[in-house]
Amino acid sequence: GFDNIIWVEMFLLLYALFGLLLALWQQNLGSLFLLLSCIIGFGYTAILSLREAKVQRLVMKEVGW
Repeated sequence: GFDNIIWVEMFLLLYALFGLLLALWQQNLGSLFLLLSCIIGFGYTAILSLREAKVQRLVMKEVGW
């Protein structure tokens, strides 16, 4: 199902996005690689978790749970 860890992943994604915007605003280009890596990693993980939760929900609905 929809676990609480998905909320943590989405929060970390938003936090990294905010950090990226702040780094760009302050012209701190040294941290861009790390922040982009975090955004890609947390975003990919969150999307996969949401997709898995949706599939699991559909399977449970079909089985009758």
